[in-house]
Amino acid sequence: MSLKIKQQERQKYEFYNGQITLEYDPVDHVYLRDGAEVPSVTTVLKIIDKSAPLMNWAVKLATDKILQSVVFPITNPEEFTALVLKAKGLHRERLEDAGDIGKLAHDYIEKYIIQQMSPSADTPPEIEGDKVWNCFRAALEWMRLHNVHWVSTERKIYSRTYDFAGTLDGIAFVDSCNDRECCPTEFKSRRSLIDWKSSNALRIDYLFQTAAYQYAIEEESGDTIEDRWVIRLGKSDGKFEAWHLESGYEEDFRAFLNCLDLTRSVKSVTLRMTEYRDRIKSKTKKRGQNGKNKSEESN
Repeated sequence: MSLKIKQQERQKYEFYNGQITLEYDPVDHVYLRDGAEVPSVTTVLKIIDKSAPLMNWAVKLATDKILQSVVFPITNPEEFTALVLKAKGLHRERLEDAGDIGKLAHDYIEKYIIQQMSPSADTPPEIEGDKVWNCFRAALEWMRLHNVHWVSTERKIYSRTYDFAGTLDGIAFVDSCNDRECCPTEFKSRRSLIDWKSSNALRIDYLFQTAAYQYAIEEESGDTIEDRWVIRLGKSDGKFEAWHLESGYEEDFRAFLNCLDLTRSVKSVTLRMTEYRDRIKSKTKKRGQNGKNKSEESN
């Protein structure tokens, strides 16, 4: 299967002291090594079914829209049909809006961190949109409470052992806060992996995602990641919710590897079945063509 990616759009990243080079397409979010696609961490985790809560939310969204907008008795069936069809696609619009907010928030936080690491860097532009500002405000509050000193942001990672790639949000040195539910023990300047989330809930696949990033970072650099942080940024209230992960790394990474193995198996079987269907279609088409030719000859 060929990947239609324009050469000039690719960005190159070197790993393991230049021994390995990956190309990354920022439009299609595809990683390549020697022309072959390398599975990304986020793509691998799509193998986990997250549809149940989304389906319930989509049904509720459509139902509420209809009940709030329809006027009984229904005298115009065409208007009612148009309303139902609009309600049917409302969840896609909301998801796209949420995705845009998350991307803008991530981009602004990245620019802010770069400016913190290098004061000579450009000052981040003014934030547009209340929800983006709320996400940024929540991130700032978490940084303040934990005396965060940044090492890197938006860092590309690659595991030579397991052949997967990705982009992590940040590496920083972090202090404990005064909330013992968040930080059960007091500590100073732990090297930590940070992942920002603007979703409405914290999901277990975030644990698998950060474990994969941790493995790749430690494999390449030899640096030890002491903690993982998954920070949910509140779009509406400007508050953060933190998962401070001091343990569970081995189990989380094992779960990621299970997802990686399943992703590769599904891809392999899908390719095999596609080739099988193509052969069947070709044989059927050929039989049909032979039958047509014989019919023409008999006439």
